[in-house]
Amino acid sequence: MNGRFNLSQKVPTFNLHADIQNVRPNNLHLTNKYKDAKFSLSVDANFTGHSIDDMIGEINVDSFAFVSPEKNYFMSNLNIAAKRINGKKSLELNSEFIKAKVEGNYSYQTIPVSIMKTVERYIPSLLTVNKKYKEPHNDFNFDVQIYNTDILQTVFDIPLNVYKHSSIKGYFNDNDRKLKIDGYFPGIQYKNNYIESGIILCENAEDQFKCQVRASKRMKNSTVNFALVALAQNDKVHTAINWGNNAAQTYSGNFSAVTNFFKTAGEKPILQAKIDIQPTEVILNDTVWNIYPSHVEVDSGRVYVDNFLFKHKDQYLRINGKATKNANDTVKVELKDIGIGYIFQLVNLKSVDLNGKATGMAYASGVMKNPELNTDLFVKDFSFNKGVIGDMNIHGEWDNKTDNGVLVEAKIQEPNLSETNVKGYISPQKKGLDLHFDAHNTNVAFLQEYLKSIASISKAVLREM
Repeated sequence: MNGRFNLSQKVPTFNLHADIQNVRPNNLHLTNKYKDAKFSLSVDANFTGHSIDDMIGEINVDSFAFVSPEKNYFMSNLNIAAKRINGKKSLELNSEFIKAKVEGNYSYQTIPVSIMKTVERYIPSLLTVNKKYKEPHNDFNFDVQIYNTDILQTVFDIPLNVYKHSSIKGYFNDNDRKLKIDGYFPGIQYKNNYIESGIILCENAEDQFKCQVRASKRMKNSTVNFALVALAQNDKVHTAINWGNNAAQTYSGNFSAVTNFFKTAGEKPILQAKIDIQPTEVILNDTVWNIYPSHVEVDSGRVYVDNFLFKHKDQYLRINGKATKNANDTVKVELKDIGIGYIFQLVNLKSVDLNGKATGMAYASGVMKNPELNTDLFVKDFSFNKGVIGDMNIHGEWDNKTDNGVLVEAKIQEPNLSETNVKGYISPQKKGLDLHFDAHNTNVAFLQEYLKSIASISKAVLREM
């Protein structure tokens, strides 16, 4: 490494060259990550300025190499160039995976204040900017082109993958109080979630701020298209969500709500939100369900639900209660002939196919701190991987000790034919389950899913297990 720094001048200058070869940050106790991994790169920096706001010059990173026993990554060059042309600033980043440019008059130190003032303009109760901050005067355009995100997955273990060329463009003008953010993401994946044709558009027209999001998400047997529109104005946010699938059975609908923000009086005002859920329709498996008007209040980490009702004829799901840190506050969920298959589709649990119509009660207390869940349900015609086992009585409790999910204990019966006892857990978070069966004359057609490559089961029973 060699270089020259001159901080005594009115405008400091920096000139640096560094060659870094086979550095092992884990061995140097710089991090707990990157065991047996090594980094190499070459850096040239030649710029002037007190900070990034008035920096003029370039920084070049060449031949960045990451080598580990499991994976490798190489980047030939990354260049950051800051210029000032005709009184306007320009900052460009160029590499093989991303290109970005910011141009105009801007101060990185005041951009957060600009964002907060934008929020304050439309939802003043949500955020009040401290008067000690100077009035910002940012006026710039930005353009970001993303070609791949291999570096995020390989080097930083961030499970984000951009399959196709994506972009984020827009502008921000404090003086005219105008902004626009326009994003296009034709194909991305985060963990196991695949998103296609993603579009984001946020802008402020006249006296309201509008955000639109559209995308398609791959599910187990279909693709779901969804769209969100949010309008903010005068401490109110109008939200509408629409979705629909492209499978043989229709799953579609819309959800609409109006959220009012306000603060309580006094020396220490508390932010509160009142959400009015609007009446809308949802189609599940070609059947029309109704979301009825209901009311939700959010107050400093506490949520109050007043008669949320989702209903089709005599089938319904009803939610009432308080979700707080207090173990005495409870949320009550009442079910009547609700298909449990819908629930597992919502949490995208792909490993099994559970179905049947559930009736009963579920109670959740201390939801915001140490949640406790207790549920007792009767499930008519319970099926596992399309194999009907019988009518099920099931008790479930949230596993606070191991965080495995919901501990379940169930008895499944076909009158005068079979009896099956089940113990284990179902984990929506881990998208998995671990169930132990004590079977007596039980229909084992559910095993067909796991044995289909070697055998075919149409009807068989287990005498003992």
